[in-house]
Amino acid sequence: MSSRRRAPIDAFGLTRRRVLGLLGIGTVGACSRVSVAPLGSDGGLGVEDGDSVRDLGFVGGDAAVRDASAWDGSPDMDAADAEPSSDAEPRSDAEPRSDAEPRSDAEPGSDADTMDAVEDRADAESTELDASSDSGEPTKDGSRTNDSGPGDGGPVDSLSSYPDASVADAAEVSCADASTPGPTTSRARNVLFFVIDDLNDWIGPLGGHPQTLTPNIARLAARGMSFRNAHTVSPECNSSRTAMFTGRRPTTTGVFDNTQRFRALLPNVATIFQKFRAAGYEVMGSGKVFHFADNVSFDSYFHQTSDPMPPASSRPLNGIPNAGAFDWGPIDVPIDRMGDAQIASWAASQLGVPRTQPFVMALGFQKPHLPFYVPRSFFDLFGSVQLPPFLATDLDDVPPEGMSMAAPGGDHAAVSSAGQWEAAVRGYLASIAFVDTMVGQVLDALDASSHVNETLVVLTTDHGWHLGEKLHWRKFALWEEATRVPLIFAGPGIDSGRVSDDPVSLLDLYPTLVEWMGLGPEAGLEGRSLLTLLDGSVRARGGFALTTWGRGNHAIRGSRFRYIRYAAGGEELYDHRRDPNEWVNLAPLPGWSSVARAYSDELDLILAGCHR
Repeated sequence: MSSRRRAPIDAFGLTRRRVLGLLGIGTVGACSRVSVAPLGSDGGLGVEDGDSVRDLGFVGGDAAVRDASAWDGSPDMDAADAEPSSDAEPRSDAEPRSDAEPRSDAEPGSDADTMDAVEDRADAESTELDASSDSGEPTKDGSRTNDSGPGDGGPVDSLSSYPDASVADAAEVSCADASTPGPTTSRARNVLFFVIDDLNDWIGPLGGHPQTLTPNIARLAARGMSFRNAHTVSPECNSSRTAMFTGRRPTTTGVFDNTQRFRALLPNVATIFQKFRAAGYEVMGSGKVFHFADNVSFDSYFHQTSDPMPPASSRPLNGIPNAGAFDWGPIDVPIDRMGDAQIASWAASQLGVPRTQPFVMALGFQKPHLPFYVPRSFFDLFGSVQLPPFLATDLDDVPPEGMSMAAPGGDHAAVSSAGQWEAAVRGYLASIAFVDTMVGQVLDALDASSHVNETLVVLTTDHGWHLGEKLHWRKFALWEEATRVPLIFAGPGIDSGRVSDDPVSLLDLYPTLVEWMGLGPEAGLEGRSLLTLLDGSVRARGGFALTTWGRGNHAIRGSRFRYIRYAAGGEELYDHRRDPNEWVNLAPLPGWSSVARAYSDELDLILAGCHR
């Protein structure tokens, strides 16, 4: 927003100005220098401000802030270059939000560090600035002496200053047909495909929440490859699933919302499941795979019963007036009454059947989709729960379109006024624990079957989910919480325990499976095969993941930055290396215009059918 008002203090004593100061970004007015110090036995961080120490240890995660002198306003200074004060050992902002540190295939110095020219140049410039400047003291406005940040007036002001490739150069490289498959290296005969509804990054392998209980998803990731920077094509069920299973973007299919049936718009498009059927596979399905049933994609389909509901007289359980499905709480029913449990039991029985014909089994588990009603035993796994990282003034620097998308006066106001935030988080965690148990039941059946050594297992979701971050709930947004998704592959030919931080998209699933299983080329696919990452022939490929929400609203996620551009022209830019919670919109700040411009140009290239 162009006008700035005094930001209110949130529940943790933070204002946006304080966060900007801690990130080292100058704001109008004085930003006092602060030092980060340990606070409390849990290792949380505090800010020493005069004689008081205020807690920055957010109940849902680490405070993604540092001493103001640790960042000079340039695109980045690597975590290793940022020396914390002698009395503090804050975690690097570049680390994942989890204590687990699986081996990454994108190690420092690999091609992943230079996945695009913008980020490569930003790294180089910030390192040079840090090495050449011996003055790290912040000035009164929060900047540093000898400051020469990126963008207007800075050393990386124009795209031509990026050494590896300009955005124009990228067009020549990226417009090749990315859907043309390479050599077939199939090592599996069958495919077991989990698509879980509304599952965000709150799983063990992604570290999205410290209390999540997902041992079965974690064991699947441990025996295969997990993509830690995977993103949905669209943060809505129908448009996401249509894109995932047709291999085409919403801008191509015209499917932008939950009311449109893709068969009415594209009656002859071949889904990935039709591709398998044409190749002689038996294709079985159950649960919510497509948003609307698509019978021609399957040979057979198991229909589970609806989930049990609390008595109508007791709903809503959360006490929010007119909550409808926006409700949560334990239900006292046997597990086998749940629809997902019936899907898991059916899948387990089918996996026990010897087969001569190769098969694809697609399982659409519906939890953790609202309402968060699961058996009480799963709620009992969680006592006091931690809220996600939150800044009350988080929307102060987003354009009006972002404010409208967040709609803080709706769900968030209702949850807050009813005192139901912690209960909602508990319900979501309980629902995730429940669906993880269902995944485990199916994996156990696979492991006990004759198919275990010839089956590729894929696990993902349709999109992420907000639980109050950015004062927003549900999906329907272009921020990290709504777009980041689990994506795991495991099976013959995939080494165990591997991770990739390359930006990838659920649009990549179709071309990946086509190439991996040797099905032959399919025209019109707009994703890129992940085969070379999965088989280890390359360690990083670079590029961006594009997410579209509605008509004309897009986000692209690279290895470092998220850029959002709305149909009305508003922009947001976030540096995940310094600001993993996306609290500081860099787009309107001085010195960042060239980075935003480069990402805007890249977005146009992707929408035009080019690929990085």
